Amino acid sequence: MPLQWIKLWIDPCLDGSIRTEFTLEERGLWYELLLIAGKGQGVARDKRPGYLERKMGLPLTTMEIASRLNVPIDKVNACLPKFLKAEMLKQDNFGTYYVVNWSYYQASTNGHKKPSPDVARLRRRAKLHELANEFPADVNKLATPVKINEQGILMNPEVVEDKDTGV
Repeated sequence: MPLQWIKLWIDPCLDGSIRTEFTLEERGLWYELLLIAGKGQGVARDKRPGYLERKMGLPLTTMEIASRLNVPIDKVNACLPKFLKAEMLKQDNFGTYYVVNWSYYQASTNGHKKPSPDVARLRRRAKLHELANEFPADVNKLATPVKINEQGILMNPEVVEDKDTGV
């Protein structure tokens, strides 16, 4: 079943930096972005937890966010950079906004039990995607050079040959 509610942590909301660094309007937009980030994750949806996307890999545009939340686009365009600077949101390599530490703050979908296998799978996929964005692979470094000795045995290049056997 898709996620029907999100957690809001009381102390950070009432006493944290969000209260002092953002206006009431900006905080309202932030909480509604959290709702969008939570909507759609679960068994029947193909969406990563914490991402502002229509479906996996298809980001919501700022116009779509503004339309969905029924706010002027200039308000969305003004708030998103602030949330990025405060490291509340990040963008992946494809321009999809996602909530930083979503899986930490939304650790359980039902309050006490472990998340369903489908939610856990989506969280793992989101974490792998996040790591892939932080540490992009250099394809030129993925291939390890190999060496084959006279007997046709594949050698690891770091292994020093034994002078007696030639292996």
